[in-house]
Amino acid sequence: MKEFLKGFLAAALLVLISFLIVPWIGGFVAFMIGKNLDWIADSYFGDYWPWVLSFF
Repeated sequence: MKEFLKGFLAAALLVLISFLIVPWIGGFVAFMIGKNLDWIADSYFGDYWPWVLSFF
């Protein structure tokens, strides 16, 4: 029973950590993409970018 409890606690901790860290990583990635979106858009689409945006 003690081993099961220890395993359960470890699993719960792992889930908690993943819930805390994954959104942070996701937010960081989204922030970096958002920061570089203008530059990416300019280099890939150039003048077509507003048109591409209005397409969506």
